[in-house]
Amino acid sequence: MENAGARAFAHGWKSIKNARSAVQVPRPISAEYLMVLGLSGIALSMWYSTRFTPDAAFDYFAWVRVYQTIGLPFLFIPINTVAYDGLPANKTNQASALMNVPAISAVV
Repeated sequence: MENAGARAFAHGWKSIKNARSAVQVPRPISAEYLMVLGLSGIALSMWYSTRFTPDAAFDYFAWVRVYQTIGLPFLFIPINTVAYDGLPANKTNQASALMNVPAISAVV
């Protein structure tokens, strides 16, 4: 357990690298296809986590997080791209507020 901080740092670093790769995808690829890719990664993570047992090893939990880390950037970045596409610059504040309502209401 003494390496937990180092492993968490490595996971965070991989998340940042994956987010950059999701942003740098060529333009001809539609946002809908990227969302399908992201949902597939999350679905794989959820399917893989159906075999949780009380004696599961750390590696098992780490792979669940790897699948989530691969899927999440390809889901949230295209969602934000579609949400802001075609909006005039003076309307982005309202769009940002509407995009944050679900996140804020989930916490409350």
